[in-house]
Amino acid sequence: MCEIKIKEIREKLGLTQQEFAKNIGVHYKTIQNWEAGRPIPESKKAILSKIIDNNPIKSDYEKESDDNLRALIEILKITLTEKDKQIDRLLSIIEQMNKK
Repeated sequence: MCEIKIKEIREKLGLTQQEFAKNIGVHYKTIQNWEAGRPIPESKKAILSKIIDNNPIKSDYEKESDDNLRALIEILKITLTEKDKQIDRLLSIIEQMNKK
């Protein structure tokens, strides 16, 4: 990994500078320096590589697909709830008809 874009990685992981720094064992000011373009020591590059490998960073397309899937699931839940209500109403009507 010749160039590590710290800020891009950190933001895609949804971490603050402080959280990211804690994960790799440095002070948050170190993260600020790296994001500003200061060199990253080889020992920290290895740690960063492991973090990236263990936390697959989703592309915007994948995130959008996940959001669309969640929205679809919510729509299906609402639809199923409405269908359940309709079925309950129909059962109630059938019960009333059977009582007559």
